[in-house]
Amino acid sequence: IEVANGTIYLSSTKSKELNPKNNVDIYKAVPKGDGTYTITVADAVNTDHTESTMYVAPDERLMLFHRANDPQGLGHDDIFVSYNRGGKWSAPVHLKGEVNSEAYEYGPELSPDGKTLLLTTHRSGQAEIIAVPMPPKRGRRGPGVRRCAPASLRLFASSLPRRLSR
Repeated sequence: IEVANGTIYLSSTKSKELNPKNNVDIYKAVPKGDGTYTITVADAVNTDHTESTMYVAPDERLMLFHRANDPQGLGHDDIFVSYNRGGKWSAPVHLKGEVNSEAYEYGPELSPDGKTLLLTTHRSGQAEIIAVPMPPKRGRRGPGVRRCAPASLRLFASSLPRRLSR
């Protein structure tokens, strides 16, 4: 679940009526004045594949998410990005470079300054969190993938805003 501007983004199989193939997709729940929500499928980002574990920027300008077994991908699960243009999500773009590999990548999170992408990967044969510069400058590769030591992860996590408030 991700909250941005009061809107809740979540991944679910929801219903066969909205999702006949019963894949996990990303949904958007917009609050109404009476305390209920209007729930819609985030159409442009969803396909016949599984889309899940998303990050939505607080201003809803971009969404990072993982998609499973997409032909554009390099492996099992890869990270994609979609941009919000006039209230509509753009067609997702597969992130190239150091973000995706032939292994599993999922659980994207963007640092508060927008310069570092954290994600989970299985490149080493087990799950580990890595940090990747985001976005790299045109024509230049970023400084490379850095494995995050537990102490630096705690420091990073403490700098993140709370996702859900009571």
